[in-house]
Amino acid sequence: MERELNYNPEAEVRKERTSLREIFTLAKGKIVEELIKFLSKKDDEKVEAYVKKVGKMADLNRATGDFFRSLIPQSLNLPQREYEHTDERNVYEHLVDNAQSVQQRRHQQPETISGESYKDYADNLDDPSLSEASEKISAVEESETGGVKTQSAIASYSQEGGKNVVREFVYNNFHTMKDGRAVSLSYAALLIVDIKSGQGIELKQLLPTGYEFVPSQLNERTLELVKEKGESSSKLISRLMRHDLKEYRGTKEAKDNFVLAGKKVEYGDLTEKGGMLSLLHEIAHSWQRAHDLAEGRYNFEDFYKEVGLEVAVLNSIRKEVEAGEWEQEDYQNRVLPETIADLKKIGVEIDEDYFYQTDRPGRKGEIRIRRLGEELPSGEYSYDHFFIKTDKLAPLVDDYAREERDAWAHAIRVLRFLRKKGIDLEPQLKSSKDFREIIDPALGSYQKSLDKEVEFSAEPESRKFLRRKSIDQADAV
Repeated sequence: MERELNYNPEAEVRKERTSLREIFTLAKGKIVEELIKFLSKKDDEKVEAYVKKVGKMADLNRATGDFFRSLIPQSLNLPQREYEHTDERNVYEHLVDNAQSVQQRRHQQPETISGESYKDYADNLDDPSLSEASEKISAVEESETGGVKTQSAIASYSQEGGKNVVREFVYNNFHTMKDGRAVSLSYAALLIVDIKSGQGIELKQLLPTGYEFVPSQLNERTLELVKEKGESSSKLISRLMRHDLKEYRGTKEAKDNFVLAGKKVEYGDLTEKGGMLSLLHEIAHSWQRAHDLAEGRYNFEDFYKEVGLEVAVLNSIRKEVEAGEWEQEDYQNRVLPETIADLKKIGVEIDEDYFYQTDRPGRKGEIRIRRLGEELPSGEYSYDHFFIKTDKLAPLVDDYAREERDAWAHAIRVLRFLRKKGIDLEPQLKSSKDFREIIDPALGSYQKSLDKEVEFSAEPESRKFLRRKSIDQADAV
C-alpha cells in the first residue's frame, strides 16, 4: 500500500529516460571507441605497409654494399691488406625507425599525437615527390655554426631514358687555413629512385668507410710551387680552392669528369648514358684503395717521372758537353757515375754510350721511354726518347692495366646485381655493344697515353688495357 501511495508515474518515466540516455551514451561511446580503433588500425596498416616496403629497400641497400665489398677478393690483383668496414645506417633504415617510433608513441603516449595527426602522417608517408624531378637545383641555403659557414642545396633530375630520378643533396663548408687561405670542403649525398616502383639506392652505402661523393666542379684544385722549410728546392703542390655553391648548377649541367681524388669520389653528369656506370667504376677504385690496390697508376707514373727526369737531365748535360758549355771531365767523373748510381738504386740501367741514340731499333731487354721535350714553333711539343733496361716497369704497367679492367668489371657486376633486384641504374645500356661504347674509349685513352710514354720490346697481352676477357666475363653475368 505504501509503495502504491509513493508511486509517481512521471518520476518513473524520467528515470527510464535517464537510464536509456545513459545506455545510449555508453553505446555511442563504445561505437566511437571502436570506430577510433578501426580507423587507427587502418592508419596502422598504412604505417606497417610503408615499414615493410621501405624495410625491403633498406635491406637491398645494405645487400648492395655487401656485394660491392665481396668483389675485391675476386680481383685480378688480390688484396694487400684486410679492410675493416664500419656499418652506417642507410636513409631507408632511418625512415623505418622514424615510422615505427611514431606508431609506438601513438599507442603508448596518445596524448602526444592526436588521431588526426596520426592519420595525416600515415596518409602522407609515401611521398610521391621523391620520384619526381624538379629538373633544377634549389636555392642555396646558408647557415653558420661555430664560425663555419655552410651552404646546402638539393637537386633532382631525370636520368636519360626517363626511368630514374637522380636526387642530389650538396653541402659546402667554408674554412680558413692556418696560412690565411680561404678554402671550401664539399660533399654530396646521392639517391637514385626508380620512378615507377619508388625503389631507391642511397649510393653512400656502396662506398668504403670514410669516403664521400663530391661534384668535380666543387673539388677543383690549383697547383702551386711551394718551398718547404729547410728544403732547397720548390715542390709542385695541389691546393684546395674556395668554391661557392651558388655557382654549381647540379649534376645535369656538370662536366664529364669522374675520378677518385684521395677519399673523395668526384662525379660529373649522372643523368647521361654511362654516367652511373662511370660512377660505379670510381667507387670500385675506392674499394681498391681501401685494400691498398689502387696505386698501380700512381706507382707507374711516379717511376716513369723519376726515371725520365734522371735520364733527361743527364742527356741535357751531355749536350752541353758537346757544345763546349760543360766540362767533359766533370760530366765523365761526377755527373755520369752519380746518375748511373741513382738509377741503379731504383732498378734501372742505361748504356752510357747509347741510351740517347733512339734512331736505332731497341735491343733485347731495352725499353724506350718518351718524355715531353721542348715547345715547337707550331705550339706543339717534341718528345725526347731514351733507352733503359729495367724489370721494374713492366709489372707496374701490368698492375695499372689490371686495376682499370678490374674496376670496370666490378662496376658491371654491381649494375647486373641491381638489375636482378629490380633497379636499373643504366636503362640505356642494354647490349655488350652499349657497354663497350662507354668502356672502350676510357681504356683506349689509358692505352694511348701509355703508348706515348713507353714502348716495350715485346708487348705481352697483359700489358694491354683493352684486353677484354675480364670485362666480357662480367658483362655476361
